[in-house]
Amino acid sequence: MKKVIIALSFIVATTNIASAQSDMSVHKNAATALTFTENNSSPTNQHAIQQHLSQAGINIEKNIHSGTAFSQLDSHEKAAIALSFTQNNTSPTTLSSIQSHLEKSKNFKPNQAKSATLFADMNEHEKAIVMLNLNKNSSSEYIQNEIKNHLKALN
Repeated sequence: MKKVIIALSFIVATTNIASAQSDMSVHKNAATALTFTENNSSPTNQHAIQQHLSQAGINIEKNIHSGTAFSQLDSHEKAAIALSFTQNNTSPTTLSSIQSHLEKSKNFKPNQAKSATLFADMNEHEKAIVMLNLNKNSSSEYIQNEIKNHLKALN
């Protein structure tokens, strides 16, 4: 009788674990599918992605690529965005207007482009980040965590 009870307990435990694993897979797949939607950067979709990742047991940061709503932008930022949607948005005049509005915005942060560094001149953390980004599976959670660790070590 004890053997039957132990066997049944083992079967129930195994079934629960298998069910939990499939639930995690469902949430991971749902989060992945949401990233491929047309409006994947909307606050609603970002919230849904965060919820699915949380339910899958994946550690997430507070915000994932959450932007600012258009209504919360200042007038210069709105003008720059509107100009970027014009038909001839790559003309020198339009690009100059966009840049002018962005510079007048209270939230303007100048682009601090750095010159390229030779791979041979990089330190071990910079080399590791480059190599991890070139990995075929660079978007995996493990590799992204490794990249974050190397970035923290740089600071």
